[in-house]
Amino acid sequence: MNRRLLIIGIDSLDPEVVLGLRNQLPVLSRLMDGSPTFRASSVFPADTIPAWVSIYTGLLPANHGIFYSFDLFDPERSALAGIDSSRLQGSTFWDSAGRAGLRSVIVQPMLIYPGWPINGILISRSPVDHRRDWIETECDVKTHPPEVQARYGISPQCRSLWGGYPGHRHLMRWAEVGLRLLEREKQLGLALFRKEPWDLFFIYFPALDIIQHRLWRFYDPGDPTFPGENLLGELIPRYYRTMDTLIGEFLAADPDAGVIVMSDHGHGRRPARTVNLNEFLRMQGLLRSDRSRDKVMAGIRNAILAATYHLGGEELLIRLSAACSPVARYGGSLYSGARAIQGRSRACLSTFAGIKSYPHGGIEINREGMPDADYEQVRQRIIDALRDLTAPDGTILFDFIGRREEVAPGQYTRDIFPDLLFRFREGWGVGWDLHSGLFGRAHDHRVASGGHTGEAVMLLHNLDREPGRKGISITDLTPTILDHFRLPWRDLHLDGKSIFGSD
Repeated sequence: MNRRLLIIGIDSLDPEVVLGLRNQLPVLSRLMDGSPTFRASSVFPADTIPAWVSIYTGLLPANHGIFYSFDLFDPERSALAGIDSSRLQGSTFWDSAGRAGLRSVIVQPMLIYPGWPINGILISRSPVDHRRDWIETECDVKTHPPEVQARYGISPQCRSLWGGYPGHRHLMRWAEVGLRLLEREKQLGLALFRKEPWDLFFIYFPALDIIQHRLWRFYDPGDPTFPGENLLGELIPRYYRTMDTLIGEFLAADPDAGVIVMSDHGHGRRPARTVNLNEFLRMQGLLRSDRSRDKVMAGIRNAILAATYHLGGEELLIRLSAACSPVARYGGSLYSGARAIQGRSRACLSTFAGIKSYPHGGIEINREGMPDADYEQVRQRIIDALRDLTAPDGTILFDFIGRREEVAPGQYTRDIFPDLLFRFREGWGVGWDLHSGLFGRAHDHRVASGGHTGEAVMLLHNLDREPGRKGISITDLTPTILDHFRLPWRDLHLDGKSIFGSD
């Protein structure tokens, strides 16, 4: 049997930030020096929940079928609450290890709640939290077996950091609270790590993702809203240093264990420049919003959003949305321009990836009364037109634009993806404005300046075997774990492959 294996999952640990801060990160720097791997590609789209499920199962989102993107305009997380993570029971890497007689300790994996009995210990934290104030939230915790809860003094409700915008004047205190909560998570993990028997140990830390979303513009001098040298700009490096120390404590607690440190995706500047794709579709005659009333309403909407941006009123809108669901629903309709889009439209932007200025998204086709031949003709027409669309300086806008079955083929493709999928080139994101020109700016950039990137981190330490191929993906973790323990993985029909195998 191979040596015990520790996996530390850090949400949104970014390879470029790690490289930039390397002289401040002695543990990660040492791991990088000795690791045969560093970068790993994420899934499309690079969102937290589908990415971690892909890590747990070795399947792409189109084949595990679980997708959720954070929605500012759904403060009660109704869509998230509707995801049944129990459908993953039996298909995760810890389930496969358990069937082979290996004992696992799995600590607070993203999404997995209320969890299920495993060969070992599973501590599950609900992904749906309840806001206590503008700083902290509270969520339910369950353990398997139940007696672990009392043994380690684990409260049935735990505190976590609110993922929304706490307000500019609260940002420092919010980040400080996040560090204290991170310390509690680490101490629980270390207690289990040292006291429990295990062959496989996994622990997940979410705070870095939350912090980078809200604080990126204070850290990144290239951001158009960077305020210059400021105290908040030190917080992202401070979190990276905290993660570095945390990793070092786990390594010191068992120097002989094999170790994988990884993230689900990276993090960087969220695009501030936008392409108004609904306006593009309107100009193509595929989106209907041509009545005088629609133009007036769209003009009012655009004026409200522009004034909100110039006056710095995004925080007020976020607070209203977080405190009142009807306001949130109206806000989502206002921001997306949905009220100005007529039902007779043939195509419009999809909200599958959230109503935000991310560089990826999709387009939905209204197939009501549309023959298959016309449907394919409409899709090809949109693809051709978008491929010809260029930025004001003449540069190409898209990395790709294609049919969902070509971009993300799989068992659940039709269930979770809109008809067309795309990703912009760096610097451009999705815009939602109507009747205001093709190009604009993100209205929420000052409160959500950080966004996910498609490159994750995967570092190996103390493993007995060298990777046999290049071009690794986060979906490769599950087959790599099984291969590490000399367990069969090829007959599981995974999208990922063991990194120890050949290309």
